[in-house]
Formats: sequence, C-alpha cells, structure tokens
Amino acid sequence: MLVPNYKGNLLKEEFMIKKWKLVVTMTIMAAMLVGAESGYTADKFWLGTAGAGDFNWSTANNWSLTSGGAAGAALIDGDVVIFDNNSTNLATQCDAAHAVTIQINANVGGPVSINANNVALAITDGVGAGITQNSATQLLTLSFSGLAGALNLTAPTTTINVANGTGKVTFSNVLGGVGCTLDKTGTGILRLNGGANTYGGTTLVSGGTLLVNGVATQTGTGAYTVFSGATLGGIGTMNGVATINGGAFLNPGDPAVTSGVGTLTTTKAFTFSNLSKYYIDINAGSGDKLVVGGGSPCTVTAGAQILLGTATGTLPQQYIILSVPAGAPATFTVNNTGFVQTLNGTDIELTGVAGFATPTLNQWGLILFALFIAGFAIWSIRRKNYKTA
Repeated sequence: MLVPNYKGNLLKEEFMIKKWKLVVTMTIMAAMLVGAESGYTADKFWLGTAGAGDFNWSTANNWSLTSGGAAGAALIDGDVVIFDNNSTNLATQCDAAHAVTIQINANVGGPVSINANNVALAITDGVGAGITQNSATQLLTLSFSGLAGALNLTAPTTTINVANGTGKVTFSNVLGGVGCTLDKTGTGILRLNGGANTYGGTTLVSGGTLLVNGVATQTGTGAYTVFSGATLGGIGTMNGVATINGGAFLNPGDPAVTSGVGTLTTTKAFTFSNLSKYYIDINAGSGDKLVVGGGSPCTVTAGAQILLGTATGTLPQQYIILSVPAGAPATFTVNNTGFVQTLNGTDIELTGVAGFATPTLNQWGLILFALFIAGFAIWSIRRKNYKTA
C-alpha cells in the first residue's frame, strides 16, 4: 500500500517511522453545560490513579495540573485534557458533560479509550479543523464506546488533517451528522473501521490516504471525490457515487492486512477520470480488486492508467482487478510491460508474463541457497587445482 509523503512522493507505509502526536478536538455535549466556566483554558493531565476502579473524568484525583503531578485538579469546560507517559488506566469513563480539547501525546503508554456513558459526542472546533495529527508512527485507534448515537461531524465540513505522511488515525465508531461533509487532508492515513456511517454530506479526499474498511458501508451516503495526489483504498464497502480525479490514486487493500492486497466494494457508480491511476498490488496469488455492485456502472475514461505496485508469486497467473456485473467497462492504459490486460465479460483481468513477479521470501531463500552451493563448488575446484599445481 502506498501513501504520498509531504513532497508528493510515494512511500511504503511499513517503512515510515517517526514520532507522532495526535490532537483531537471535540465537544462533549449534553442537556446542560456549566456556562459560567465556558471559555476557560488550562491543561489537565490524566493520572487515572483515583483507585478502586474509579476511572471517571468527574473524579478530581484522576487529574493533575502537570504531567505526573499532584492529583486533585477537577475538570471543567474549556480544559485541554492530555494523555501521556504518566497516564495510567487508559480505559477512561467520560461520566459528565464537558466541552474540552483532547490531546494524546506520542509517548502515551497505550491506546486511549473513552466510554462516553451515553453522552453525545461531536467532532468540532468551530473553524472546521476537526482533528489534527501533527507527527507520527504509533498506530492509535480512537475508540469511543457508550455513545448516545453516532460520533457526529459538525456542519458544514469537518476536516480530519492527518498532517504527517507517516501518521495514522483510525475511527472505530459510526460517524454521523446531518448534512455534514468529511474532508480528509494532510499526507497521512485515515482509517474508517466503524459501522455504517450516516453523515449525509460528501466525502472528500484532499490529501494523503483514506482507507475504507469493515463489512458495513463506511462512507456517508453522499458523493465523494479523490483529488490529485490523494489515495482511496481499504477493504470495506462504500455507498456513494465516487470519482477518482486525474492524478489521484485508487489502491484497494490495507497495508495492515495481507500485505496491502484486498478488495474494495462500492454500491454506486464509480468513475476513473483521465490520468487517474489504479494502483495494483499482488501477493501470493491474490491481487487488488474493485467490485462495482448494486447494478451501477463503472466509467473508465480514456487516459486512466494501471500502475503495478508490489508483485510476488508464481506466474503466469490471472488476476481479476475490476468486476462490474452491470456491464463491461472500458479498459485502462497499462503502464507496465510485465502483464497484459484482458476484458473478460464484465471483468478486467491481468495476466502476468515472464519478469512480472518479484520472488517471494521462500523463493529468495532457494535462490541464495543455490548461489551458495555454486560458490562452494567453484571454491572447491579452485582449491583442488591450487594443491595440484
């Protein structure tokens, strides 16, 4: 699976290693907020040391004014609540309504989970910045349990900015919000791993990579667009008309699953624009695939390209890369001489030819062993000739 870095180059995700920091801004809303405290801003560090299994946000002894400092800092509206390496018991209980900013630092001891205890949550900061992750590598799943419905986006647009190319942010909850648009920006990766999302606006991939995962419909019901330099991938199901613009990438699969190889499914019309790129990974007999279902068409505009990524396995072998039960699509421009493209009914197939595949790990082992034997044989012959001379 490839993702663009900050210079626009393509990098393998598994080789990208840097520190990261995730800042999540959200409002925790309920019937009543403490109005007199609104607008107050201070740091409150989570200690999680109140004892007796009490990991509630309303317990002052779970918070401190400094990292690892003295307990007893009661949480109020406007606080910046911080989780870091001095935070313990990270399965926290948001048992009271507060408007706060949540910051999760790179050195936190593990994934932070928040049980909302039936409090409604909304991602917002009033100016559309939504979530910003500034640097990188620890994979953190933001998991909010006990929600009163979906984790709601705020109208008109919520921007999720995974700002560093090595950054990864994952949502495991349903995303809702009437008429709201989700805009993925930044060069990092955003995974949508939750249930059937219900936000009614469009989905924009303005930068980096959006991975649509899971068995349920993952994006909102509105149309979505992938812009030049950005990538759409994943192993889930989408439910909106989609367009891959010129210079944008479709790369099904997820680098965390089966070496990035996978099938992405959509129930609505799908369009590859001129100069759009369908990036294919192949691994051990299986390849990336797009399935356009629901009786919907797939438009492959003249100039749309197929690019070959990682390829391992024994050839020749056929791989179905595009399946459109509603009707046969047009074919792509193939930018690799290692395979040929065939339209077979309503499927597009790739057939690998000599020189297409790179060796698997086992094949490399056999090659190295053969080279060792050959080298030993040559050394033995030379040694024998030297003694004879």
